[in-house]
Order: sequence, then C-alpha cells, then structure tokens
Amino acid sequence: MKEANNIYHAIYLLERALSDKGFKPTIVGKSFVCSNSQAKFVLTFLPGNRRVLVSHGVEILSEFRGKGLGRELLRLRESCAIKAGVNLLMATVRNDNAPEIHLLETDGWSKVSDRRETGVALWIKQLK
Repeated sequence: MKEANNIYHAIYLLERALSDKGFKPTIVGKSFVCSNSQAKFVLTFLPGNRRVLVSHGVEILSEFRGKGLGRELLRLRESCAIKAGVNLLMATVRNDNAPEIHLLETDGWSKVSDRRETGVALWIKQLK
C-alpha cells in the first residue's frame, strides 16, 4: 500500500479504491457520494486530516435489506479507507437505526458520542 502523503493523494487513493470495487463516486469537495442500484453512502475526510474518514448517509433500498448488504458495504468502506491510508473510520448513525447500530456493535466499533438533541451518535473504528 502506498502512503498517502497529503489530502489530495489520499483523495486520489480513495477514489481509485472505490472505483476498483465498482463504485464511481461523485466527488463534492472532499466528500465521495457513492451509489449503485442497491445502496448509497457518503465518505468525507475530516477537515484538515487525511487520516480520518467519516462515513455517513448510508441508505440501502428496502428490497435489498436483510441480505447482508450492510455488512458488505461496511467491509467495502473499511478496505477502501485502508487503501487510502486512513487510520480512523468514523460513522454518524441515527439513534433509531437499530440494524446499523447492531452491525457496528458486532464489528468492533465504539460509540463515542450521543447527541440526543439531534438523534445522531458518533461511532469510531481504528483501522490497521
């Protein structure tokens, strides 16, 4: 794996890793909007930090839920982040999203913040 020397190199590596997995992301600033016929998610570099990537806006179309796609997308996001030189993956998750919370809990993620007024919690996972 090549070391990401700066944010632009990390962006390039992430875009390449996503493309290799069949996603052609739309890049908006430092965010990657990724979608296919089954799901959508957004990855955004934490401002000023090429080592931290935030995953948010995960949506799986109803007809594809309950088939393991959530776990598959989680693995995809983690592997692409690693290829981009990211050390920490963060996720914002609605507190009423029980399936995604269960997925994160069973995959070694930790809840670090719970914003009751917004109904969103912040989860993190240290990547190898």
